[in-house]
Amino acid sequence: MREHSVVSVARDGDGFAVTTGEGMLRARRLVLATGMRDELPAIPGIAEAWGREVAQCPFCHGHELTGRPIALLGEPPHVLFQEALLTRIASELTVIAPGDLVRVERTADGLRLELADGSARDAAGLFLAATPHQAAPFAEALGCGILPSGCVEVDGFGRTTVPGVYAAGDLAHTAAQPGPLVSLAAAIAAGQLAAVGLIRDALED
Repeated sequence: MREHSVVSVARDGDGFAVTTGEGMLRARRLVLATGMRDELPAIPGIAEAWGREVAQCPFCHGHELTGRPIALLGEPPHVLFQEALLTRIASELTVIAPGDLVRVERTADGLRLELADGSARDAAGLFLAATPHQAAPFAEALGCGILPSGCVEVDGFGRTTVPGVYAAGDLAHTAAQPGPLVSLAAAIAAGQLAAVGLIRDALED
């Protein structure tokens, strides 16, 4: 176990060279588990409330808002799925177009949402769809296949399109899935499957 920061990765003969702040490491195989980074709308106040009053998954953050007013930032057709879920739990659901929200302020009861027309709304929480990006450049540098979701393409055992490179966590999913399952349980399971795929391949070699 080494607590090093990886600077770059590259193919090196039949293996890989991993450059860290402490020097060079070489490996026959790599498992990428660097995750995704969420890009939030450039609206003042959203970043400060992210993961608290501002969220993107009704399954993760919806229950505590049951019976309270909720706002949803987005436009059709992208908001339709969240709208269908949140309508079932919110006392009132307000859909706000991204260009209409100019500022978000945390309050004792939730959020104060300032709108472009000068009005404001109070809500217990705000849901939005963040734009995900690979948190590290290694998959692209290695030439791994990237799906329309921005995630690394893997098979059922975490194998990427590059032999010897595996991926696990929310940075990867199979082509049959519309996107990654963003949860701790799914990440742990993906890590286990990638480990199984790597070990089986190593034993066959």
